[in-house]
Amino acid sequence: MAGVYNIGKNRMSTGGAHVWGTTGVTIRLVGSGYTPNPDHSVVGDLGANELTDPSYSPQALAGQARSQNDTLDRMEFTATNLTFAGLDGAVTPAYAVAVDDASSNLLWYNALPGAPAPNSGDYTLNWGSGSGILFTLDD
Repeated sequence: MAGVYNIGKNRMSTGGAHVWGTTGVTIRLVGSGYTPNPDHSVVGDLGANELTDPSYSPQALAGQARSQNDTLDRMEFTATNLTFAGLDGAVTPAYAVAVDDASSNLLWYNALPGAPAPNSGDYTLNWGSGSGILFTLDD
């Protein structure tokens, strides 16, 4: 399950302060105690649910691109797969949350259903099962 926060919709819309592909985005991992709410707007709304693994730190999202898909009647937002190195596995991430670096506003989230515990290994987010699609905006 993926979703776009209301503030994210506003910031990514035409004329919004965040322009996908030109503004920095950081991905934060949160545990199962977090319940996404479209009205959440800032990092503080994640509460104490962000991973606390000593080797964890938010990661910059690279390769941001967007494309208009007229066949499926939607905008597709893509990025490069992302790896969090050496997580100890004490907490299994349940969601990846995108944050606008300049404003600390929440943009969107992706559920990580059945995510395996990293067990001191690398934890890689393969967006869209290889398609790179993070989320879409449909009618």
